[in-house]
Amino acid sequence: MYEYAMNLLENGKEEEFINNFTKIMDECHIYFLREPNVSNIVVKYNLFFSNIKYFSRNYKYDILLSYSDYFYSYDKSYVEDNIFSLLEYYKSEIDYIKLIRFCKEKNIDVDNLFKHIEKNNLLLEDNILLSILLFNYKDVTINNIDTIINHSIKLLDLKFILNQYGFSKDKIDMVNQIIINNKKLVSEEILSSAVGMRDLKDDIIKDTVSIITEELMHNENINYEDINILSKSGAYSIAYKIGDKVLKIGKKREVFTKINNKRFLQPLYRDEILDKDDKDFLFCIEITEFVDTKNITKEDVYFIYKELRGCGFVWTDCKEDNIGRLLKDNKVYFKGIDKVDKNATGYINDNIEILKKGDLVIIDNDYIYNEEEFFNNNHLVPSGYFYEFEQRYRNEHNKIK
Repeated sequence: MYEYAMNLLENGKEEEFINNFTKIMDECHIYFLREPNVSNIVVKYNLFFSNIKYFSRNYKYDILLSYSDYFYSYDKSYVEDNIFSLLEYYKSEIDYIKLIRFCKEKNIDVDNLFKHIEKNNLLLEDNILLSILLFNYKDVTINNIDTIINHSIKLLDLKFILNQYGFSKDKIDMVNQIIINNKKLVSEEILSSAVGMRDLKDDIIKDTVSIITEELMHNENINYEDINILSKSGAYSIAYKIGDKVLKIGKKREVFTKINNKRFLQPLYRDEILDKDDKDFLFCIEITEFVDTKNITKEDVYFIYKELRGCGFVWTDCKEDNIGRLLKDNKVYFKGIDKVDKNATGYINDNIEILKKGDLVIIDNDYIYNEEEFFNNNHLVPSGYFYEFEQRYRNEHNKIK
């Protein structure tokens, strides 16, 4: 096939070469494009970028970007006019990083990236582009933030990032208006935050998440645009603030069933969701009260660590982020989902003592074990202040003895 293709070019049969281009490429390695005669006709008739759909099925993004680099040295305007067509077929994080870096190195105006997004009405399926630009090219971000907002799908995540970086209220309001007009996107975003949800076909499971979300909104008297991401740093889930309630949805818990303790923030609802055949785990849902997580000190963390150790628990992820102060007494304030069996929350017994408003509670209980379970499990790797606190606890305990 190589000889056939080269003969076509050497004998001026460009039309036959063009008509058989993809067939030729099926049998010739991509390095074939670097042949001088081939490069000339590829640029002349836009055979590379016009066939990006074909190339994207057969070659990794890095290879196509390297060929874009090669053609740039051959004909700058050809690449400048077509480079952003890659966006339609490659959407992963590393692609945006490399594409933007490529443009900066070649002095290609990155603003044209956003013009391409607008012209072709491309959807930004995640906000990695925004995150990359904010970290590396904030001026570009500010110039094109409206395009990013108007083409984003993950709207709650977008709002979370904009708030983190201190964007103006009118930009947040702009996102909220899109949410008002596209409530389904928010419902799908919450669902997709659970592991494996992107390809989920079971409408019953989808409806479960929607019903719980809407019941929470009804209970709190708020709308979709009032929902905010509270945290994306949890080990197993994303936390959404819905009024005075927190909805966590995500992966299987490290420990689901455990002995209860007064220091655990009481779940209003906590359950592991299985597929329609009740066989395979899909995701875990948990609803709790919102608590104040500001001004938590290291000593606050040790206070709870020490108390738990005295109760026979080992807390392996002890840090400020996992503690809050109650804004209400530690009991259920929720009229919805009231038929849930208490055992479905994953806790073996009820609290004897109910902590009061202002008391410290643990808001992430996933890495708390009983002593025997922890010390007999070598694969468990503690984090946070664990080693320091465990040594401190043992030293204090020995003094008491």
